[in-house]
Amino acid sequence: MAQITSIIGLQNLVNLQSINLEFHSLESIDLSNLPNLLYVDISDCDFPGTSISSLTSINLSGCDSLEELRVDDSDFSDGFPDLSELNNLRYIDFDDCDLVGSIDISYLPLLERFDFSQNEELTELIISSSQPLGFDGNELYVHNCALTQTAVDNILVTLSESEVTNGYIDLSGGTNAIPGTAGDAALVILGEKGWSWDVNTPPPGHVTVAASTDFDIAGDFTIEMFINATDIPGVFGGFPRLYSFGSYPAANAISIEAGGTLLYFWANNNDVIAGTFEPTPGTWHHICIQRSETTLYMYADGVLLNQTTYSVPISSQNLPLTIGYGNESQSEFKGLMSNFRWSDTVIYNTSGFTVPTAPLTNGPETVMLIFTGSSENGQLLDISGNNHNATNVGAIYSALNPFVGDNPGSLQMGTII
Repeated sequence: MAQITSIIGLQNLVNLQSINLEFHSLESIDLSNLPNLLYVDISDCDFPGTSISSLTSINLSGCDSLEELRVDDSDFSDGFPDLSELNNLRYIDFDDCDLVGSIDISYLPLLERFDFSQNEELTELIISSSQPLGFDGNELYVHNCALTQTAVDNILVTLSESEVTNGYIDLSGGTNAIPGTAGDAALVILGEKGWSWDVNTPPPGHVTVAASTDFDIAGDFTIEMFINATDIPGVFGGFPRLYSFGSYPAANAISIEAGGTLLYFWANNNDVIAGTFEPTPGTWHHICIQRSETTLYMYADGVLLNQTTYSVPISSQNLPLTIGYGNESQSEFKGLMSNFRWSDTVIYNTSGFTVPTAPLTNGPETVMLIFTGSSENGQLLDISGNNHNATNVGAIYSALNPFVGDNPGSLQMGTII
């Protein structure tokens, strides 16, 4: 079907009630002075042969009866259309329209539903408690945007102050802020009114370490840590990543999968070795992956779980190192972690070994050694001398540790219950 690139003379169709021009290549359209127009859909307009949005302006003045407006996948980065005369609008769809900054739609008195999702530079959406937003279970979408915490709180507070019940609001994803104190209080009220919602929540407790070429692996290496899973039902229901460079498929990671029965090592975005491993919640386990020449070995508590030939370099892809979380849903490790050491050498006997019974120490090939201190700050300090200090993102210090005697503690990772 040929794509329409322009259309004129619509004002001659004074009785026009509906117009649908999806998937054409319009750059602008004049719908002014169509007093009987009820429905407009000019979505998904792209320049011919491209996926670049073409529609940048629409004139709706005099469309006093308009109730539904769909212009998703347009480009309104230079300005939001004037809807000020459209007092009968009940639904507007501006999904993925390159909207920037603050948008005010509080002047639309009958608005019940909207979609402003996928606008990655939209920082604020202003609404009014007098609007019937969410009426009759209608859904409101502002996900995958860049709303500030003030903007998120204001939306939730405004909705909580309205008379509407049983609506739905999605403020999740993107870089939308998590609700603040005012937003949390508003959610309580909305819950009492039968509303449901999706909002961003604080990430599970974990730490991050800045990207470094020191984490690129060319030859022999040993990566090891002590873990103690928290006894929470379903703790291994996902795929907890003990550490990760990036999310799935991870550049490099160690994860516990298959309902807590298999240990995986990921390298170069592929799972390259796995072994049967069923950690016991409440028990300290020593996890170790090492490579000697061309052979990759996997151990739990000094026992060889599996080995395979894998000789290629392993790139960190200039990604930050995340410990205790894999940057995606269900990838958090819930439990304690202590003595995380990365070495550019083979540390242990490749056939199996006795697990260390004292805190790990530096060697000449130690790249990083963290989680060894007797305080939160001490746990974050890289004592290898290579300055790979960690940044805490919600992990909590614990005095519990895998060694007998008065030794430094550990960090509690994951969602703290």
